Amino acid sequence: MSEIGPITINTIFDNLEKVYAYKELLNEQYIMGDRIYCDTKIVDGILFVKGPTCVENDWFNTRDKVEFLNNTFIYKGRS
Repeated sequence: MSEIGPITINTIFDNLEKVYAYKELLNEQYIMGDRIYCDTKIVDGILFVKGPTCVENDWFNTRDKVEFLNNTFIYKGRS
């Protein structure tokens, strides 16, 4: 999501095993990341964020449909 971008939720590939694990996990899904630099919550499948790297001071509705799987945010579309 452009409002929080990759500086807030991303992935660092620090070993080859992680690359292979993500490749298997993808299966036509989009990975947002497993490193999180803000507060997050999922309400009815929608990602909300809050923190100093976000555009709002309160909980911000990203309108991104997500799933949290294996400590990783998976992007499922927009609401």
